[in-house]
Amino acid sequence: MRQTCLVLAALTAFGCSDDPAPSTPDCALPARVTYADHIGPFLGATCTTCHASTLAGAARQGAPGGVDFDDEARFAPFAALSLQRFAEATHPSPPAPERCQLALLRAYVRDLSPPSSDASVDGPRGDGPPTPPSDSRVDTLSPDLCASGTTLCGGSCVDTHTSGAHCGGCNKPCTSGTVCRDGACAADCGSLTQCGQSCVDTQGNDQHCGGCNKACSAAQRCNGGSCTCAISGVSFKRDVQPIFSSQCATVGCHVGIVPKESLDLSTARAYQELVGVTSKQCADGRKLVSTTGASSYLLDKLLGINLCRGTQMPKIGVSLAKQQVDTIAAWICAGAPNN
Repeated sequence: MRQTCLVLAALTAFGCSDDPAPSTPDCALPARVTYADHIGPFLGATCTTCHASTLAGAARQGAPGGVDFDDEARFAPFAALSLQRFAEATHPSPPAPERCQLALLRAYVRDLSPPSSDASVDGPRGDGPPTPPSDSRVDTLSPDLCASGTTLCGGSCVDTHTSGAHCGGCNKPCTSGTVCRDGACAADCGSLTQCGQSCVDTQGNDQHCGGCNKACSAAQRCNGGSCTCAISGVSFKRDVQPIFSSQCATVGCHVGIVPKESLDLSTARAYQELVGVTSKQCADGRKLVSTTGASSYLLDKLLGINLCRGTQMPKIGVSLAKQQVDTIAAWICAGAPNN
């Protein structure tokens, strides 16, 4: 039963392939696949014994908080990633979804994200699958990576003490004209600063550091209204490379004669293949690792945010531990030295 509940506790465990299994042509699909008729009943019978908003603590049997499948609004943000886990026949277990149930799930996921008519998004690029707009966000964040004081709500880590959309808990929005202050909807922010519907301390809020919408990078923390590196003294050779070697440069992935995405993260190659190198997955010129304080796509991939293609990395069973991500982020924040 516990394995059933881990369908989204290990979202990154997809091997090294980004593509779900192909659809099954001999299943007679309805003209329109709906949550109420085709998806909800399956989830209710196989997943909501763990992934339900009414359950807490040990009753969830390993299912992360905020990842609930008891209605369409809660399931939809996780639909595509759930499909990949179902297709691997590792979740739920037992039983794995039948072949035609998978076909229904694929059709449902496809209809959730209809193709765009914008040629700049879907037009031929000659370098792999279509790339979504550079400002798109793929919310595949692992709950284990949510910072202290934040909660996973619909695929994103939010501060339920300040979020106008999740005030006091996931999916508890404040009404128009009110703001979220200390986890409750209120008429004003008192001594705090109002940023949208949120009441924040701009001296210590990473998203509003020194003023509204002045966000620190993933490698920084807000201290005294200024974005600073969260950790100092990080060494690439001593602290960062061992993470790459154990979690990324493994057989069949980022090592060898033909490494995945042509990215070799072995000890001899990792630094020169990451630092200052433009990502091949993005069309906006983002660097894998920036030395100037700009966004680094390596961190986006590790966190599962702002993805141009694919899913969160690594894909070997679990995401990196928060301490490991913080170590890599601190190294980048310090200018990514080769030390």
